[in-house]
Amino acid sequence: MTLPDGPVDDQPTTRLTFNDSNHSYYLRRPNGRRTRIPSVSTLVRLLHPFDNDRWKVGRAMEGAAAQFDDIAALVPGLRRDRMVELGLERLAEGRDFGTSVHHYAEQLWTGETVDVPEQYAGHVHGIADWFDQSGASVVAAEQLVWADEDEWTGGCAVAGRFDLIVDHPTLGRTLVDLKTYAAESKGDPRPAQWALQLAAYAAMEFAVLDDIDIPMHRVDNLAVLHVGADGAQLYVADLESQHRAHDQWETLRALKNLPKPTMEGTPA
Repeated sequence: MTLPDGPVDDQPTTRLTFNDSNHSYYLRRPNGRRTRIPSVSTLVRLLHPFDNDRWKVGRAMEGAAAQFDDIAALVPGLRRDRMVELGLERLAEGRDFGTSVHHYAEQLWTGETVDVPEQYAGHVHGIADWFDQSGASVVAAEQLVWADEDEWTGGCAVAGRFDLIVDHPTLGRTLVDLKTYAAESKGDPRPAQWALQLAAYAAMEFAVLDDIDIPMHRVDNLAVLHVGADGAQLYVADLESQHRAHDQWETLRALKNLPKPTMEGTPA
């Protein structure tokens, strides 16, 4: 594995760059060149390609279903266009809502005074109540993480951003992903996918703190804090699931580096 090098031309110590405009990650190589590397989400979708699509279709259909009578009254061509428009609006609302909840929650655990708009209050208060009741304390939040190519396993370089690491009275140091839900979708949030995603973050080499690469925090458990307007519930991956997810993650990193097959050949 390649250790991070020192500052180059007054660049920040970290070798990782995140481009927010297209949600992409770039890693500075020892020669100074930057190359784009895949995200954790990109690799997870290789193993669970339809889970995210199923969720998106469901959210989009919610938008159309909410105005079913109005849509049915339209002529077929306009009906289709209106369904697409409403579906995209519902997806955007979901993304914006989750981002806003994360924003106000982050203010909570950094000790800031939080003035939460009414539409987010139930979710944010649910997070605050969970911390109060569980006795958990925040170790790190919203940190970029990355790993370089691994010459021993053939794993590709990869990066991402985790939500939370907490110290929990009974679970120890726990990597936590925040998932917001609407009232109609309460329940365990796609356990196979979230366990793999968290195992990926836990396996990273480095975290970025104040533009400096530091060793990734070691954790004891992986969990999702599923947050709704009616409270928050913690789901913890059992030990077998954590080991399985770790093995799957290392396999995905290696498969990403395999050359793609071609149809080249010689005439028969």
